[in-house]
Amino acid sequence: MQFIKLIGCALIIIIAYLFLFLNNSNTIVNIDHDFKTLSNKQQKEKALFVSRDVSIKYVIDGDTVVLENGDKCRLSGIDSPEFYHGQKLSEPFAIQSKKRLSELVKNKKIKLIFQKDNKFDKYKRLLCLLFDGKKFINGVLVKEGLAYVYTGFDHPYLSLLKKNEKLAQSNKINLWDSTIKQQYFNLHSPKINDFDLIKKSGDKVLVKGKIVNMKRFKYLIKFELKNNRNQKLNIFIRKADLFHLKKFKSNKVISKKIMMIGKVVEYKNKFELNLRYPHHMQWLE
Repeated sequence: MQFIKLIGCALIIIIAYLFLFLNNSNTIVNIDHDFKTLSNKQQKEKALFVSRDVSIKYVIDGDTVVLENGDKCRLSGIDSPEFYHGQKLSEPFAIQSKKRLSELVKNKKIKLIFQKDNKFDKYKRLLCLLFDGKKFINGVLVKEGLAYVYTGFDHPYLSLLKKNEKLAQSNKINLWDSTIKQQYFNLHSPKINDFDLIKKSGDKVLVKGKIVNMKRFKYLIKFELKNNRNQKLNIFIRKADLFHLKKFKSNKVISKKIMMIGKVVEYKNKFELNLRYPHHMQWLE
């Protein structure tokens, strides 16, 4: 009987270990065969990726590093808070994100994985996945609430990053802390009441208004925001970002008042705002 109890305890320990191991979202079982952990469709894309061992010269911010050869590398699938040099205030947790990435890559040989084609972003930075042994560095930053998932760069680990973000969000750590929204609003205040003043692409601005119209397109959802001056401003959300902003899947947002931070984008000689993250917005009713 005692022998059976010992066997039972051993099985429980083994099962618990396997559960913890398989749920460690930052671990890839074997770097040489990491794409075998992915779906069949993603495995077929394995030939599109190459890897090499690199050393990191320095870290620019929470999602960009410079390699020893001088190449800039943009961590694919994540977006860290904006880190500004000089007098302009950085966004909340930008400094912590940069510091954590530095800790993860400092004095180490890092495995860098990138696509053979379409491997650069518009700033000519290499789009890459970084690994320290079995540790997925992009995933660590998301899991610790120091970066958001960014869907603009498609790669096989996107679903893994989304899983990590859900963990950070449920644990309400760092960027997902309940107080972070007000910090963002304070940083980007005061509100722009005159939409005609929005004239610089790339700026992040704080606006307020009522949603009066909504249209669905293949890759995005666009709605009109009307302020108390009866001015209208187009706001768009990429459909790939709707996992952040699930409420916008429904037409029930029409006539709702909202305050939001958006990134200014110029389209057909008009300025629009891109809404990406849930703590960049607040329902006012």
